[in-house]
Amino acid sequence: MADVSRAKPRNPIAKLARSLAKRVRRLREGGDERRFLSQARGIVHVGANSGQEAPSYARLGVPVFWIEPLPDVFAALQERISSHPLQQAVRALVSDSDGAEVDFHVAGESSSMFAFAEHKKLWPEIDASGILRLTTSRLDTLMQAHGLSSPPYDALVIDTQGAELLVLKGAGDRLAGFERIVAEAADFEAYRGATNVEELTAFLAGHGFGLQHKASMASLKGVGTYYNLYFKRSH
Repeated sequence: MADVSRAKPRNPIAKLARSLAKRVRRLREGGDERRFLSQARGIVHVGANSGQEAPSYARLGVPVFWIEPLPDVFAALQERISSHPLQQAVRALVSDSDGAEVDFHVAGESSSMFAFAEHKKLWPEIDASGILRLTTSRLDTLMQAHGLSSPPYDALVIDTQGAELLVLKGAGDRLAGFERIVAEAADFEAYRGATNVEELTAFLAGHGFGLQHKASMASLKGVGTYYNLYFKRSH
């Protein structure tokens, strides 16, 4: 999700340290993701934020379908991808059902369908700035409505702050068309009722995907670790 609220750091030095750490992590994980997706024929990216990965995806030369729920962030996404003709975007909140109304907690890049739990222990400076009432859509419904088939869309990237399992369940039979999946998850309860690494890995194992690699994004002793997870279909 994009940053639509301002964090309230404890002091400028702490803010700078977090900013530098975040840049290093983005560079490291961005490299992992580019390598992992290098054989993709098309990418569906759920939880698009403002499309920071658009240039990297463009270098792959594949079509990209972005999905982002927040109106102002979606406008920034459209602007960013306007110079990439193979990329398109739709504004929607993806879950496991169509037409459900949910409270969406707006908190910058930590925006989620779920309220904070222990997320605040890792990032105490991040606060929710409000709640939007949004209507959900299933991923398979969106793909059908926009004429997306897999292949060529054979890679799925999910960055939905705890709703990753709901997105996967909402893919229905379309899940069988994906070869690679990138998702974020924690090994602790970052958000109330959100999925975790164990649940996500077990679900995907049941659908023929094996965990190839997991990279730590942030960690705190006594709380747990947030990961980027890389899954590939077993043949």
